[in-house]
Amino acid sequence: MLGVPAQVGRVFAPAEGTVAGADHVVVLSDAYWRRSFDADPGVVGRAVHVNGFPYTIVGVAARDFHGVLPMLRPDFWALASMADQISLNGPGSLERRGQESFMVKARLAGGVTRTEAEAALGTFAEELITSHNDRYADRRIVMTPTLASPIHPAVDGVVIPVAGLVIGVTVLVLLIACVNLAGFLLARAERRRREVAVRLALGAGRARLIRSLLTESVMLALAGGTAGVVISLFLVDFLLNIRLPLPVEIVVDTRLNARVLAFALGVTLAAAVVLGLAPALRSTRTDAAGALKDENSGGSHRVARVRAALAISQIAGAVVLLVAASLFTRSLATAQRVDPGFGMHPAAILWLEPGRGRAPDERRAFHDAYLARLAALPEVVAAGFVTIVPLDGTATATMTLNVPGIEPPRGRTGHEIDWAGVDGAYFEAVGIPVVEGRSFNEDDDMESPPVAIVSEAMAAAYWPGRSAVGGTYITRDGTEVRVVGVAGDTKVRSLGEDLRPLVYGPASQMSYVHGRVVARTAADPEAVLPVMLEMATELDPDVITIDAKTMEQHLAFRLLPGRITAVTVSLMGGLALLVAAIGVYGIVSFSVAARKRELGIRISVGAEPDRLVGMMLKAGLTLLAAGLAIGIALAVFLTRIVRNLAHGVEAFDPLILLGVVLLLTGVATLAAYVPARRASRVDPVSVLNEG
Repeated sequence: MLGVPAQVGRVFAPAEGTVAGADHVVVLSDAYWRRSFDADPGVVGRAVHVNGFPYTIVGVAARDFHGVLPMLRPDFWALASMADQISLNGPGSLERRGQESFMVKARLAGGVTRTEAEAALGTFAEELITSHNDRYADRRIVMTPTLASPIHPAVDGVVIPVAGLVIGVTVLVLLIACVNLAGFLLARAERRRREVAVRLALGAGRARLIRSLLTESVMLALAGGTAGVVISLFLVDFLLNIRLPLPVEIVVDTRLNARVLAFALGVTLAAAVVLGLAPALRSTRTDAAGALKDENSGGSHRVARVRAALAISQIAGAVVLLVAASLFTRSLATAQRVDPGFGMHPAAILWLEPGRGRAPDERRAFHDAYLARLAALPEVVAAGFVTIVPLDGTATATMTLNVPGIEPPRGRTGHEIDWAGVDGAYFEAVGIPVVEGRSFNEDDDMESPPVAIVSEAMAAAYWPGRSAVGGTYITRDGTEVRVVGVAGDTKVRSLGEDLRPLVYGPASQMSYVHGRVVARTAADPEAVLPVMLEMATELDPDVITIDAKTMEQHLAFRLLPGRITAVTVSLMGGLALLVAAIGVYGIVSFSVAARKRELGIRISVGAEPDRLVGMMLKAGLTLLAAGLAIGIALAVFLTRIVRNLAHGVEAFDPLILLGVVLLLTGVATLAAYVPARRASRVDPVSVLNEG
């Protein structure tokens, strides 16, 4: 379907994958083939064990194929029909309506338009709804072009805005730097008016002078671009060595290939030509006679006004970036202060799967024995089991239920509630209190009536004004479940969410046990994890370790997007502040140089140095005030656009604006003071002799 060939052997045959559990074959990735089989072309026909089952290698995929999800690099591919052996969703995953871990990709048939395909999918969805009459009655099948989903439809909504923000911030810093360079080139052109006039008077052609000046601009830009590429080489190595709290390995192609270098070169040359052309044209339009007599002061005034406008734009851009950086930093700080309702104590999380050949009773025995051995360790305070840890970042399990006396939402046959399977020790292990009723115990088994524990939010919503303990709800298959306890609320899907109803079911009443082990530790959980892994291998040599992390790393994953955004925007804001300060410094320095003769005369007739400093400093502070006014207006407007990315803070925050104003005022004042102070030290004798 994707048109991917095999470089060795073959890919899957059309007849394969049509019968569940029938085809034990895999196709290797090029990287895994080279890493684990030394690129042996005779690998076809050899067997590998996947989750304890033997699979035959039928081929190696093309070298440039890395899968359909960017940044994720599978080592091998197997058929979806083998999901019961390979996936982590338990037996019958292909038949369960509630199984939502599959994504469908399709190629349109020849001559079929997208509109026709969407109409066909709509009809198909209606047939499914009619035949099943379940909780998906309000769902539709959405068709998204591959190019419109750069990563995955489930995460594009988060990743694309963050990536767009980072790109926008980078472009803004580039523009600020370009504006600074434009001001520098204008100042240089003004200083060289007499030189250019002499060349023109001696017969130099204007076109040749323009080419010469542009060549200088291009060489300057190339020097900066080269320095940027060299710095990026070190930064890339630094970034790749940062260990991110991610549940899977993310592979980012950071090589400086021909496309990246060509893009950098193109941007560099474009900036050089665009920024250098105006000063070059202006310089070569100089009135030679007037310039030689130094009577072209009107042009100097116009240049000064242009450079002032450029400096104001730099300050305004710096204000926008600093306000955005402050918003995201405060948002991150706010998120870090959010109480997730669990994980306040040191803990280790281990996602284990017994060998896939194990029967359900054997799997249950493994988990029971493993938890008992963990609880006996002196480093472990409590150890419990859970199917999905809250804030896991994966698809949250839900169930459809009905509570007597509570009508389901319109168009629904029941209430859709988040759900997790746990054992009784889980609540102590993660620090969730059971505030009413009891926890699960050994009497809650497959032979006893079904029971559940609900969260406080669930109890308040479905048993208002009375105790939820003793209440009942009905599952979709008609089973009546009795509530035996109420647990404290936790964040379930995101830190910024309102409290959601949550139902806990006993793992001892689950037909298929699979999930995570959480161990609250008295020692450093990083040190306890290897002990936990070794103990699991002793119980089952074929045990599969899906993930191993600390609770701190687990919670840090939910803060990662905010942390990356805050750090990136803050670094760019600091860079913009530095560039803006350089711009203000250049403006005042240029003004001092242009007015050197005037300053010498003032000093010679008795002007006080401090008064001269104040006069020159005023020019820089005037630019600052104008830039702050424009920047604040832009910041208030633009932050309303990105406020959905910065949770827990208001788009208009007076304290943030005040802090940015004070910071910029201090930096810009210092940048203007240095050249202004130099103005008070002008030697009037030498200056007047130069004239």
